[in-house]
Amino acid sequence: MISAYLMRRPNLVGVLLVMDSRRSWDEEEEQMRAFASEYGFKIAVVLTKSDKLNQSERVKSLKTIQQQSDVEDVFLTSNTKLDGIQDVENFVYINWVKDWKYEPPPQESHDE
Repeated sequence: MISAYLMRRPNLVGVLLVMDSRRSWDEEEEQMRAFASEYGFKIAVVLTKSDKLNQSERVKSLKTIQQQSDVEDVFLTSNTKLDGIQDVENFVYINWVKDWKYEPPPQESHDE
């Protein structure tokens, strides 16, 4: 699984789980949310293709995913219309990047 890769990333602050806004929350998304929670990673959900939904479907999709996922930070985006992209960028910068300080892993001692 992807967990081995993620665990070797000392600079990983959070996980953006990207999914089609027309889908419902399923086992794969839940596994990723549980992994992020277990290892203390922040998580946000980015719902794509919102341009394919009408306004009431967008609201329903957003609320449904927030309830099913128990993730507070959920964003609707459309790559073709560029809707929501700036919101995600701002969120990541303000909440995950701005005050983050890299801490290198401890060096192994090589006493001879």
